[in-house]
Amino acid sequence: MRPIGTESLEYHEESSLFSHGAEMKADKKVPAARVQRKSARQAKPLEVKFGCLPDLVGYNLRRAQSAVFQHFADTVSSHDVSPGHFGVLVFIEANPGMSQTMLAGALGVDRSSIVPVIDHLEHGGLVTRQKKPSDRRTHELRLTAYGESRLKALKTSVLEHDEEIARCLSADEKRNLIEALGKIMGRLA
Repeated sequence: MRPIGTESLEYHEESSLFSHGAEMKADKKVPAARVQRKSARQAKPLEVKFGCLPDLVGYNLRRAQSAVFQHFADTVSSHDVSPGHFGVLVFIEANPGMSQTMLAGALGVDRSSIVPVIDHLEHGGLVTRQKKPSDRRTHELRLTAYGESRLKALKTSVLEHDEEIARCLSADEKRNLIEALGKIMGRLA
């Protein structure tokens, strides 16, 4: 099995930017990289070595995350919701009345980073934020009726997306991957 993120890179001489192309061979070289020249003639392919990167868990996790997020954007974009916003909507649906502080803790992010997300979802009519009767400093979060219907449709698209990205894995491999990722998160949290 090839490590995630070992695609070839095309070097664009004029702009010094790299773009991702086809998968590289198991020898960790990029056989298909081409230099783009102003004259538009084909140059001799360059080989780009990735060094130790394909052997690093963090590198492969980041490249897999990038690929998954790009696929999410390509397949779920009609819903105009990011993966992060989807996660927030799911948490609020599963925990109606939860506070922004509880949400931040569940997501493992700073409370201040949740406020603009909730502002965006509230402005879109998906979420309401109301002061808690017993503690006016705390806001309770709930999905609106519109938010519930949008989330229902969104879940269908996200489940299709998830099936597609895991299509190359057996049920055991998918379970083992989720378990291994949980171990990494538990170790570092």
